[in-house]
Amino acid sequence: MSHKRERVIIGSLAVICLAGVIRICTTHAQDRVPAVEGDTCLNQPDLTVPYLVVSPTTQSIGENVQLSDSVSNGCANTYASTTTKIYIGTNTNSLSCLWTTHLAPGLAKGKTSWWSNTISVPTCAVAGVTNYISIVADGGGSLAEFRENNNTSSIPIFINP
Repeated sequence: MSHKRERVIIGSLAVICLAGVIRICTTHAQDRVPAVEGDTCLNQPDLTVPYLVVSPTTQSIGENVQLSDSVSNGCANTYASTTTKIYIGTNTNSLSCLWTTHLAPGLAKGKTSWWSNTISVPTCAVAGVTNYISIVADGGGSLAEFRENNNTSSIPIFINP
């Protein structure tokens, strides 16, 4: 069976649609460039969220969705695990409704940790409009990183009235 697949590049985002599932991958091209020639991220880790997918992309409060994400480290090794926080809100900056959390293990440079779970849409989601699921790597801010401003990725989900 063949599925129609569409890929669109928007700035640094590659959006891939396949059989009703939206997948957003952040390329973070700027993360591959050291701060100073020959510098390796000042010996600090740099966590990003390069993969985030939700299915289905339309759901009701209290109903289940499959949510998957990854946390990657583009710089120096880290041996400490961190907490990844998952929020839902009506815009990508809304971090007021904490949905769930999960641990990401310490990661070597260039390594990725994957997480996936079936979870219920929380009652703090807003029905009848598009909400955004926002994933924040090192959501507790416990890890000193090379870049602290690239830890978040968001994806839309419509919440039925």
